Amino acid sequence: MKRPFLLFSFLFPCIGASVAFLGCGDDSGSGGASTETTTTTTGSSPTTGSSPTTGTQSTTSTTTGMTTSTTGSMTTTASGMFDCADPDGNPPAIELTMVAAGFSSPLIVKSAPDNPDRLYVANQSGTIEVLEGGQVVGTFLDISNDIQAGGEEGLLGLAFHPDYANNGRFFVYYTAPGGDMTVGEFHRSANDPLVADPDQVQLAIQHYTDEGNHNGGSIEFGSDGYLYIAWGDGGAQNDPGCDAMNTSNLLGKISRIDVNATPDGEGFPPPATNPEGGTAKYYHIGLRNPFRMSFDVCTGDLYIGDVGQSQYEEISFLDQNGPPSNFGWPVREGMHDHNNDCPNPPGGYVEPIAEYTHNDGCSVTGGVVHRSADAPSLRGFYFYGDFCAGEVLALRADTNGNIVTAPIETGASLGPNSISSFGNDGHGNVYVTDLSDGEVYRIDPAQ
Repeated sequence: MKRPFLLFSFLFPCIGASVAFLGCGDDSGSGGASTETTTTTTGSSPTTGSSPTTGTQSTTSTTTGMTTSTTGSMTTTASGMFDCADPDGNPPAIELTMVAAGFSSPLIVKSAPDNPDRLYVANQSGTIEVLEGGQVVGTFLDISNDIQAGGEEGLLGLAFHPDYANNGRFFVYYTAPGGDMTVGEFHRSANDPLVADPDQVQLAIQHYTDEGNHNGGSIEFGSDGYLYIAWGDGGAQNDPGCDAMNTSNLLGKISRIDVNATPDGEGFPPPATNPEGGTAKYYHIGLRNPFRMSFDVCTGDLYIGDVGQSQYEEISFLDQNGPPSNFGWPVREGMHDHNNDCPNPPGGYVEPIAEYTHNDGCSVTGGVVHRSADAPSLRGFYFYGDFCAGEVLALRADTNGNIVTAPIETGASLGPNSISSFGNDGHGNVYVTDLSDGEVYRIDPAQ
């Protein structure tokens, strides 16, 4: 079934509980109504300044449990086989092919390293369902009775250990009762590979928040084998406490932890190459609500869709050798000055590679890079969208974060208040989840 192209000239205001879950607009529900189609501008450079972080910096990375082999343009990792060649053909014309329907507020779709074709669809309410051949074949995990869900809270992230095929370890980001942002370790059942043990094995990492919004939610393994966790800034408008710049907490940051080390009562430790001499669990700072981030499976480059405040939505980028970095919030929103009240903020902000205003949407949904050999015109393109506008966008950057193909409107849309996430299978195909209709689509070249 093909989703028809839906071109919207009017982007709905950022209102209602369904929109609130993405932390869009100015936190007052006003968002950004528009009478224009989506247009996107890009920055000329991914960085400003030469020292974009505080604390100890290091470009050293240690590979833990990650293997990669390359034959021609095809690269095989623990997650699958991917086509790392440049695109062949014109800038992508796409269509959305429905894969499955009937989900309840789907926020995540991805495959695990043990099977490149099997998909896992995580719902905000706390369930993860298994999808094979377009059919739901069972519930992998149900923690709905153990989490706090609704608004911007719930089951927000899922990451499979690179050696999942052998050790069955995976990690879930969820909001604990009381509101604490939490990542827990779970294990696949020893008796059935399509079922997980329902009990959390151990705490991976946890952090308080005073508000129920701006929780971030992405968790992803980097090419260094460490687990990265994206935290929101705590929810208050304009981050008045400048928490995203305050390295004494994890709000508005991306943590990096070593899940192959020995945990203690507070979860897993940071790698020795983290800031502050390897004692800090944060790695990147200066983010508002990085609801979706991803690593390019071919290059290791990091893409972050950081939901904006009242004017700008942004896509940030860091190459795989990038050191701990400062992405600027709340001193900067997008490529622009924002809050000058932060005391002694560190400089050297990493500028986004793309932004758009609230004339064109209200809440960016960060995406993933297409790496399928079956779609040569799409490979290497980063697909993302805006939750309020509902349109799928695309851009292509080189490994230095320079825009090769400027952000374009693909002409494909799920409609307003719909696009909640993007994900890859083990072949590099890209999928998009529809929050409002409970559907999963695959991005294919237009026929």
